[in-house]
Amino acid sequence: GVLDRDLLTLVNDEIFLARIETLNDLFEAKAIIHGEEFQLGRLMTGLLSQPYSNAVAAADQEFADAMKDFLDQSKSWGVYSLSKKPDDDLMWAHYGDSHRGFCIEYDLDELLAFSLVEEAVIDVVYSVKLPTITIADILPPDRNSILVRKILGTKSPRWKHEEEIRIISGAYGSRKIDFRSVKGIYFGARSDSSFREKAMQELRGRNIQYYLMVSREQSYGIVARPLADPNVDGP
Repeated sequence: GVLDRDLLTLVNDEIFLARIETLNDLFEAKAIIHGEEFQLGRLMTGLLSQPYSNAVAAADQEFADAMKDFLDQSKSWGVYSLSKKPDDDLMWAHYGDSHRGFCIEYDLDELLAFSLVEEAVIDVVYSVKLPTITIADILPPDRNSILVRKILGTKSPRWKHEEEIRIISGAYGSRKIDFRSVKGIYFGARSDSSFREKAMQELRGRNIQYYLMVSREQSYGIVARPLADPNVDGP
C-alpha cells in the first residue's frame, strides 16, 4: 500500500519530487500574462498551443521567447512540498491517509545540503489575486528565479493553514538524501500499532525521535506526544 511505499522511500534515504502537473490545487501555478489567465500544472501542454500564441502575439518578442523558454524548462521540474506545522488536523485528513499515515520532520539545512543545495527554496505566499507576469520580470538575468517564485510560490489564502515551503528542482522523481536530515517521525492518531513498530524497526539506529498524534482533551485539534522507541535501550 501507500504507507509501505512511503516507508520504503524513507528507508532507502530518498524523497520524491512531483511533477508540477500532478499537484492537487485546481489553481496551481496560475498567472496573469498580458491580461490572459494561464496555468502551468495540468494545462502545461496547452500553454504552448495556439491559444497561448495568439494571446502573446502582440507582445514584445523577447517576452514571448522568455516565457516559452521558461515553460519548456518547467516541464521537467519537480516540487517537494513541506510544512512548518506537524499538528494541522486538516493536513492529516488530506495527506496523512485520514490520520493513519505519518509525517516526517527534517532539518531543512541538512536536507538541502546533501543533494539539493542548488535548488530553489520558496516560502509560499498566499494571495487572493493571481500573480501578474510583466516584461520587468523577464529582463533580469535571474528571471527564472523570479518567475518560479511568482508562479509556483503563490497560492490562494484557502491553503494558508499549510504554511508551505517548496523545494523546486530541475528534475522530478526520486532524489537521494542524507538520512541524518530526518529528525522525527509523527504517526497519525489512527495509525496502526503494528505499522508503527515496523517503521521503528526498519529505521532503527538513526537517532530519530518518534511521536504519536492524539486528540486534545476537551477541545478540537491534535497534539504530538513522545513515543518510546523499543529498539533503543533505556537509560
